Amino acid sequence: MKRLITFISTLFLLSSIASAGNLFDHRLFEVEANLPVNLSNNYFSIKDIFFTGDGIITIDLKDMANTLPKSGFGLIAEVSPDVGINLNFNKFKVGAIVGVDLYGNIGLGKGIIDFLGNGNELNKDIEAEANFNLDLFAYAKVPVDLKIRRLSLNFSPSLFFPVVHGTLESAKATVTNDESGKFSVNVNGVAAMYGICDISKFFTDSGFAFNPQDLLTILTDAFSNKNFGFDMEGGIGWDYTKAFNVSVNYRFPIFPGRLNYKTSVGYEFNYEATAATISSAQPETSSTPMSTSVCEYVINRPLKLNITAVFDPFHSRNFTLTGMAGFAVRHPFSSNIEEVDFYPEYNFGVRLSLANIITVNVNTSYIDQIYEHKAGLAFNIRLAEIRAGISVQSSSFITSFQATGIGAYLTVFAGL
Repeated sequence: MKRLITFISTLFLLSSIASAGNLFDHRLFEVEANLPVNLSNNYFSIKDIFFTGDGIITIDLKDMANTLPKSGFGLIAEVSPDVGINLNFNKFKVGAIVGVDLYGNIGLGKGIIDFLGNGNELNKDIEAEANFNLDLFAYAKVPVDLKIRRLSLNFSPSLFFPVVHGTLESAKATVTNDESGKFSVNVNGVAAMYGICDISKFFTDSGFAFNPQDLLTILTDAFSNKNFGFDMEGGIGWDYTKAFNVSVNYRFPIFPGRLNYKTSVGYEFNYEATAATISSAQPETSSTPMSTSVCEYVINRPLKLNITAVFDPFHSRNFTLTGMAGFAVRHPFSSNIEEVDFYPEYNFGVRLSLANIITVNVNTSYIDQIYEHKAGLAFNIRLAEIRAGISVQSSSFITSFQATGIGAYLTVFAGL
């Protein structure tokens, strides 16, 4: 009991000191490191994968066919680590941040899942397509924040390098079962990978091989070849009252990055049989050897635009409500219209804080095409601050409540 009373008294004392002198509001100088990771799909839950009892994942194809949406099965992975330094003054902040954005998604069309789960009708072809997208960017930015009375401005000029862009130029499966008893399957696809260097040289007969010593050479060549792009992100906010702030936030491409090499590989699978030959028929496969050509593929980071409102009813920053609504465009201004992907974004959150010493955040959002429900905790003793959180998520809104994906983040600040 004495320890509990001492702990509570200490918290109240720290709260009083912090409120009086803004002790925990910010560090004058700080170093930060941030690591968010997201992995989600729209069918398999965490329970299905990690808590099966016997360690075996059961795939119920019939249930998948009856449960999945028309878009089919989807898998999304996202990792965005960064490190930086910041100088924080009362009305002015400036920093320097370097980081990496990795985003990838795989989609399998509903048609093939319907066939595997429910079969197909006689004389009716089943067709399905697959899609794949991979983007890897490295970037450096200089965020600047200004506060001028009721007006707040922030902007971050960013220099980015596109490292890799991957896509399926074509991927299709066709299943036929006609009244004569003939059954056939055809699968074909062509995958393309764009890079700042010849990616094919890293693939050998024994697998993938990359020498880290080549990294500096690759980056030097990319800089001399002007592979980098430039975009601007930031926001403009206005304090309508002490309790209510509205801001417009954006990220606009200025000029695109460039990838100079295209590596392609193709594959085809054919199988044909009748009721009499189904046990002996052999599939035919063929592949197009990996080839690389010189090109100029232009690419931008996603364009974003949104409106954010923050409500602070007690003017204390200890309890705030946040709402955001906007949109984003992946691969904006791409010459291939099929790669341009427009999608909405939103976020609703609640923040509870004890004088910025202990802070709890809870929010639900749809950002970067991931539905996410997240809870986070921060502990700040001025010299150091740790923020950590975990989320359940999915590429589908309904299955996001079933934990078909998981996300986590860890952010560390240290300074004076």
